[in-house]
Amino acid sequence: HKLRRQAARGDRARAILEDELTVDAFRAIETQIFQQWMATKPHEDDVRERLYRLHLAHEDYKGLLKAALSNGEVAKRDLLGQTSKIRRMISG
Repeated sequence: HKLRRQAARGDRARAILEDELTVDAFRAIETQIFQQWMATKPHEDDVRERLYRLHLAHEDYKGLLKAALSNGEVAKRDLLGQTSKIRRMISG
């Protein structure tokens, strides 16, 4: 049950990561953060710090989706392995 749930979560994570809207949104967020960072003045340390934290949060979000995708792939391999093992046991 746990492996099936992880596999399904991995499929959903892949769908999110590969969705055109998500790709465009991620690109827009990254561009906006970079442009705002480039526009800061030398004395605007607090603004750069805020942008850095936004960048980290954005990367954390993507990382969580990528981890779910990776865990889902591992779960699928484990499920296939279990299925193959059961089939070998049944067939003799």
